[in-house]
Amino acid sequence: NATEIVVNNKPGLTISGGYQGASGTPGTNDPAQWPTIIQRGAALTRVLYVANVTGVIENVSIRNGYLTAAPLSGAGVFVTNSTLTLSGCTIMSNTMVLTGEGLVFSGAGLYARVCNMLITNCVISDNQTGDNTDRGQDHYGAGCMFSGGTVEMVDTKVVRNMINARGYSGIGDSPCSGGGVYSSAPLTMRNCVVNSNTIAGAIVVGYGAGMSVAATTFVSNCQFKGNQCVGRVNSQSDPPSATWLGGGIYASAQLRVFETLVQGNSNNTPVLGASRGGGIYAGSAATLANLLVVKNYATSTNGASYGDGIVAASSFGITNCTVVSNGSHGLYVGSGLRSLE
Repeated sequence: NATEIVVNNKPGLTISGGYQGASGTPGTNDPAQWPTIIQRGAALTRVLYVANVTGVIENVSIRNGYLTAAPLSGAGVFVTNSTLTLSGCTIMSNTMVLTGEGLVFSGAGLYARVCNMLITNCVISDNQTGDNTDRGQDHYGAGCMFSGGTVEMVDTKVVRNMINARGYSGIGDSPCSGGGVYSSAPLTMRNCVVNSNTIAGAIVVGYGAGMSVAATTFVSNCQFKGNQCVGRVNSQSDPPSATWLGGGIYASAQLRVFETLVQGNSNNTPVLGASRGGGIYAGSAATLANLLVVKNYATSTNGASYGDGIVAASSFGITNCTVVSNGSHGLYVGSGLRSLE
């Protein structure tokens, strides 16, 4: 497509892919045999913009969106003021890149604003936000970002997404948050995989390479594996200090996690600063039950690092969890009410 596809004010919308398309009729539906791909053509543009819609998009692959101009939101899909189900969709290889100060990158693959979203049996992969300057910006959710409304994710994979920030702005905190998922909307996640997502750069603050949440979040029977916050030295202008929190999961709001694997996640900063919660960093009230938290690491070359497995900075309850083979500190507990069973 030379320009983005715009779908506006369409109640009862259904977009279905995977049909044979034979003899002027849809024919047989088999997405594996007849995939439907919507992608950017030669122009540098978003793929799909959806507004004021109630409906379903199913069995469609949305890929290769590329934004180089503000607003830097949803290079693959931008959804606003809608109630939408995404089912059996793939959102992949969408990118946002721009030089300049005071910019915000939000949801390279998928950005949903003030929506009620159900995402089921989808793959969100290989999406990237980045700045090609040594004056870094704010980045949220390279895979997907949700702002307002409610979100439910079921049987979905969020993998190999990346925030790639070359430098730091020196203005405020310059956060990079949620390499795979960022949500400031209430989020429910069931039977999902959040693996191999990355936040990389010489930046001031990195939160949640796998997932970063700023609203009430419920997670059940999921996997967070191999996500990493990777600090690097910028030869132009190093940040005076850096803070890396939550390689697998970072939460600044109430967090409840059950029957979940948190494995092989890490924070690593090569400059002065803090590295905390290689597996999970819970900055607000947390309930953790029946978790396996194993081989997570939080390291800092020249600063404070602790809680390689879990950091619980507020009130929390931990029940029937196995926290093993995590760096030098499996569990670090801050202030607040505590329950260990």
